[in-house]
Amino acid sequence: MSNRRKAGFVVATTSSRHANAAPPSLAAPCWRPRGNQPPRARCSASRFCAPQPASRRSRSSPAVAVAGPAARSAGISGTGNALGPAANPSVAGNATLGRALALVLRNVGGAVPGKTDMATQGQPAKYTFCFAENEPACPWGPLHAARGLAAGQGVDAALAALTRYEAAQDDAVESVVRAIIADVRARGDAALIEHPRRLDRAEAASVAALEIPRAELEAALAALPEARAAALREAAARVRRYHEHQLAQSWQYVEADGTLLGQRVTPLERVGLYVPGGKAAYPSSVLMNAIPAKVAGVGELVMVSPAPGGEKNALVLAAAALAGVDRVFALGGAQAVAALAYGTRSVPRVDKIVGPGNAYVAAAKRQVFGQVGIDMIAGPSESLVIGDGSTPPEWIALDLFSQAEHDEVAQALLLSPSLEHLDAVQVAIEKLLPQMPRRAVIEASLGARGALIRTVDLEESCALANRIAPEHLELSVAEPQAWLPKLKNAGAVFVGRWSSEAVGDYCAGPNHVLPTAGTARFSSPLGVYDFQKRSSLIEVSRAGADTLGRVAATLAEGEGLIAHARSAQARFK
Repeated sequence: MSNRRKAGFVVATTSSRHANAAPPSLAAPCWRPRGNQPPRARCSASRFCAPQPASRRSRSSPAVAVAGPAARSAGISGTGNALGPAANPSVAGNATLGRALALVLRNVGGAVPGKTDMATQGQPAKYTFCFAENEPACPWGPLHAARGLAAGQGVDAALAALTRYEAAQDDAVESVVRAIIADVRARGDAALIEHPRRLDRAEAASVAALEIPRAELEAALAALPEARAAALREAAARVRRYHEHQLAQSWQYVEADGTLLGQRVTPLERVGLYVPGGKAAYPSSVLMNAIPAKVAGVGELVMVSPAPGGEKNALVLAAAALAGVDRVFALGGAQAVAALAYGTRSVPRVDKIVGPGNAYVAAAKRQVFGQVGIDMIAGPSESLVIGDGSTPPEWIALDLFSQAEHDEVAQALLLSPSLEHLDAVQVAIEKLLPQMPRRAVIEASLGARGALIRTVDLEESCALANRIAPEHLELSVAEPQAWLPKLKNAGAVFVGRWSSEAVGDYCAGPNHVLPTAGTARFSSPLGVYDFQKRSSLIEVSRAGADTLGRVAATLAEGEGLIAHARSAQARFK
């Protein structure tokens, strides 16, 4: 399937004045290609209608994109000549969805699957559809809402279908991980030798033999090509410099009666860092996880990384040396997480585990949480670009590619009020995609979860971005500082056309470990503060014991906790 056939669909919103209207008829919509070709059928009331010529369109037309598979998972189907609710009982009966969304506005890839009969001059036509109350208003009349996204729950359903990736807690994975954790707890080092032999083809006589000596880390760093070593050192220096600004300090103050109050900040004693091995090894992740921990003053940093077939990644080892990792074990998978959480004879128990991993590693982190702290359960990587057309479309296309090439479930979205800009980016995508070494991954990602989204204006783009709460947000507009205050929910914001996400991933300085799947609404990037603890300080003076003790005793008696009251009273009676 070509890229044109795999890209997502765009969905339009209706105005709030239709919130209580009857749901539209979704049977037998009319289809009209872009241009002056005649329609296949007359657009009638409550049908999905074709685009009017540009001169007849309202300039305030709202439109929201939803990827094809995502649209279908939201209870929207688009096969054959009919568009209607899919067999999803939780959505199919939701009339609001039908009212709030005009299901297919534009196929980002340029072709509606199954509609090649409408092609012109041998090329698939681009279609535009929207819900219209009557023919003269088709397609934009009923959609004239300054903020069309407030039009009902259907918008939320469609956005959730497009943007929310909920990693299913596969029962089989959870069961396997649970058994591995129990085995490591019961047998310790013996289990750590057995599981790598079975899963990673890694033979070792003991866990001690799996520990990589410091000298080997330093040798890996020394053996790097000069340019790569210099780049790694520059990135490490910038990451360290940035995170030094995050270092929290203890503080205290003394009240008039001599009572001292304050907060004591101390580092964690020992932290475990999980680093994927093999082809998925990322030395930049070593820097981003290890350097903030060392800046925080963590006493010992223990890294685990699998070595399938005994093969170690030299760049990862070099990054570990540069970041100041104290101990490294050639261990991976759920067994490595269990060892860090509970400790064995050879692997020390840690206070917190950070770092990315596969489904088994994520399940293990989830299951040991509470026994140790964890950073987060991260979902697929994601990026959202807000553009106004001032950035070259080729740059935007490459920015989308840089996100999509992570894996097939990564997400790359573009929001813009400019249809011309969206079209130009689409052309750039089609031109540049064949040049990408990871073309298959990019194509799968864009086809499954990518979308080009037309909004009313930049105000609505910002509002929509806040609702999505992406991991990465590029504000690629002419006056980014004017729009930056509008953005509330994002893991990292890349401000202006010169700020590519790739720079942030590697060497800008801020951490690239960011909240995903909408958790930027309440979560923050990994930082020094994740490796520090805060303890409250309370030193009550003799005079304060009298004053505060009476307040405490009164409140304690009101709660029926008499021992509390007596404890306070003993110091002033």
